[in-house]
Amino acid sequence: HAYVLIGGHGGIGGTIVRWLVNCGVKYIVIVGRRHTNSSEALDFLKEQKKNGVSFCVINFPENGRYDVADLELDSLDRPVGAIFHLAGTTADKSLKAMSWNEFSGLFASKVQIADGLRRYSDAHPEVQIIFFSSFVSVAGSEGQANYASVNAYLDAVASMGRANITSLGWGLWDGVGMAGRLEKSQLQNLQTQGVELISPARAMSVFNDIELLKGGHQIIAPVNWQRWISRDPIFSDLIAEPGNRSSDDHFLKIIRKRSVKQRKTLMSDHLRALVSSILLLDAGEINV
Repeated sequence: HAYVLIGGHGGIGGTIVRWLVNCGVKYIVIVGRRHTNSSEALDFLKEQKKNGVSFCVINFPENGRYDVADLELDSLDRPVGAIFHLAGTTADKSLKAMSWNEFSGLFASKVQIADGLRRYSDAHPEVQIIFFSSFVSVAGSEGQANYASVNAYLDAVASMGRANITSLGWGLWDGVGMAGRLEKSQLQNLQTQGVELISPARAMSVFNDIELLKGGHQIIAPVNWQRWISRDPIFSDLIAEPGNRSSDDHFLKIIRKRSVKQRKTLMSDHLRALVSSILLLDAGEINV
């Protein structure tokens, strides 16, 4: 089978390529945005030719469109066994200061490819599709509302009941990916807040345990929750003792007594109030 890495030229792509080859994979496809002769994955694959490993490189058209159909995966020499969606970038900025173009600029590589893979999965249910999402989609991160949104989209697609699509919400990988671009002081600050790094070797060992064949959304992120809730108490329920958890029992009781139409209004108002309190925005400015 052919194993496809979309956005495979980065450090995480290099790690996955090594893991695949160690697992006995002999044919790998690297998909990128532009032509390149050298990357961690490509350099390793060139060395592995002597061991019978073959590979090819496919690039998306230079028109800014990320349509999976343009890759013509059905024309590969071998049937596709799995596709890893690793593509993505960051553009951090305060949500209030962010323009719509800055917010939506991340959508192309992440969301368009995910949509294309969803359509591809309809015709190829036998192919495993693995989205590399982020823990940020669940926990949030200052200045990364756009990044959290696009990854949450991936998580939602994987949660639609398709057994062959899995979204993995990763924490920070040590030395590669987003963590590899951070300054030492930034990493130390994150660790002080409770975010711990996961080594590439440990990350790949997860694939020996997780049940990919069931699809869905899974989080893989080492976190010191005691430190984390000291800065963001919204997660305090995660480590509270059973029986002592804070809850919205009163709100739930009210909801259950209302009609379906009334519930929708109540839920909208409740959600608007939560978003307002978390993002420190005027509730009247929030459309639900």
